[in-house]
Amino acid sequence: MKSMDMTVDPCADFFEYACGGWTRSHVIPEDKAVLGTFYTLRDDVDIKLKAVLEQPIAAGEWEAITKAKQYYQSCINLTAIEDINLTEPMVTLNELGGWPVVSSSWSESSFNLEDVLLTTRKYTNSPPIFDSYAYTDSKNPDARILYVDQPGFGMPNREYYLKGRNDKTLLAYEQFATEMAVMFGANEATAKNDMKDMVDFEIKLANISLPSAERRDEDKLYNLRTIQNIASSSPAINWNKYFTNLLRINGLDITLGSGENIISRNPEYLSLLSGILTDTPKRTVANYIVWRYVARLPNALPERVRDIQTKYRKALVGTAQVAPRWKTCAGAANSNFGLAVGNLFIAKYFGAEAKVDVENMIKQLRVAMKELIQSNDWMDTTTKDVAKEKADYIKPRIGYPDEVDLESKVNKEYVRIHVTSDDFYKNTLSIWINGVTKNIKDLREPVDKNKWSTPPATVNAFYDPQTNQISRRYDKQGKLNQWWTDTAINNFKSKAECIQNQYGNYTVAAANMNLNGKLTLGENIADNGGIRESFKAYRKLVATKHKGKEEKPLPGMEFSPNQLFFLNAAQVWCGIIRPKEAVRRIRVDPHSDARSRVVGPLQNFDEFSKTFNCKAGTYMNPTKKCVIWG
Repeated sequence: MKSMDMTVDPCADFFEYACGGWTRSHVIPEDKAVLGTFYTLRDDVDIKLKAVLEQPIAAGEWEAITKAKQYYQSCINLTAIEDINLTEPMVTLNELGGWPVVSSSWSESSFNLEDVLLTTRKYTNSPPIFDSYAYTDSKNPDARILYVDQPGFGMPNREYYLKGRNDKTLLAYEQFATEMAVMFGANEATAKNDMKDMVDFEIKLANISLPSAERRDEDKLYNLRTIQNIASSSPAINWNKYFTNLLRINGLDITLGSGENIISRNPEYLSLLSGILTDTPKRTVANYIVWRYVARLPNALPERVRDIQTKYRKALVGTAQVAPRWKTCAGAANSNFGLAVGNLFIAKYFGAEAKVDVENMIKQLRVAMKELIQSNDWMDTTTKDVAKEKADYIKPRIGYPDEVDLESKVNKEYVRIHVTSDDFYKNTLSIWINGVTKNIKDLREPVDKNKWSTPPATVNAFYDPQTNQISRRYDKQGKLNQWWTDTAINNFKSKAECIQNQYGNYTVAAANMNLNGKLTLGENIADNGGIRESFKAYRKLVATKHKGKEEKPLPGMEFSPNQLFFLNAAQVWCGIIRPKEAVRRIRVDPHSDARSRVVGPLQNFDEFSKTFNCKAGTYMNPTKKCVIWG
């Protein structure tokens, strides 16, 4: 109740009613861009991760657990990081062919684009210029295939490059690159000129990339090609050489098949990229490729380097300080040794009964979802029947995978990673190399549909369409496939447009910007359906377990069980955010802001208005509602 502001009419603004007290009583710490109840749970997990990672290495403990602890120790060992200085990173830069802005001996005549890209690719699954990786084939989820795609960028996404050359955040990014180059030994004037040219080049790449909202249509991103097809449309790159050697990376020996199929997720980008590469000086291209490697390094480098990144982060998201080092290191250990850390976490903090409780809840939610499918008025009978069948096929993944308790499997996951307790930079490289090697090696391996893609000790929900089989575009086997009738699709699109327009008209006060209704559409549909599904499951529980009798009120509570349901749903999202972070999320995040995630679904839900006696026409009970599942 302390989180609430009971002076607010719940029918006028339910977010303020549920969270107004929380908002007024909290201040965002200097090292955070956002603060909320969701993030408080993550902070609690971080503290517990710190506790298990700081346990002494025990005789006979799993090899993977020892590696996780040693990695954590190397990360918090700032003295060793200072002692290593930039010596080891400079060795890597020389391996990459040198960073032109730093190296007076760099020669354009010796620069080979494919060689530098492949050497950089050794350390990253997200390379610059264009992306390339092995992943499950969307239309054949029992096999993997090579993908080629537009890349990620040095800033969060393309939108940051399109606000004008004098945009403050863009200039801060350019200054970040310039100061990093100087730190590595570049002449300041040379660094300013080179990094300006480099950012101009990256702006060109951003301009030919697809916006995030347009990349949510998986059908448009599935374009089957051969290397010959790609080479003919993008001749500035020797694609046969690139992919042949990609399959041999880090000592692998995989043969590129004759006529090997590749999924090109943005063919137009690759075509336009060829012209940009032809017109851009090799020095600029080389500077950019190596910069994208350097930009990943500050966390493993001395404090004076980390301070440069901190200054840039303040311009980007508004944080004036970095998180405590132990928190950064605990998160990194969990990310890189998820199963090993998960084993420690689960053994100490996560009882098996909690997993059973959630599994029972999932069973009730599955029944509720099938009832929502059956009761909607826009889906034809054929599509309803297949949708209900698919609901039975969805695989719940609760808490942690079974393999977290299997020593041999956990050790095998990290067998190629070499770790010491006093060299964080080399540990980082070993982890990066392992990730790349594993991704490419898996190209010819059977697909394990039971494998998790997120660490067990994570506060979040996740979904993988090819293995979870969620999303209307994937059938019950996880194949990208149109299994709805045309009538159902057209009706769905009409209703989805209503939600897109509804959320697109919400203003995020912290950013003074409207939400991107198109970018957030998928998550908004899920939020709207989720509140209805969970409420239906709750009411079914009352009807069966309590034989239709309402649960007894909690002592000292004046709220009905239904009111508590909606209050709990809202208070998950109580939070505050810095303006720059709010802007960043509007540009890149497919999720709506916290306020909209509360207000939007409840405005559309008659049961909410009934529960709080909201009259028609009030803010929380508008006459026009957008309903898909209900």
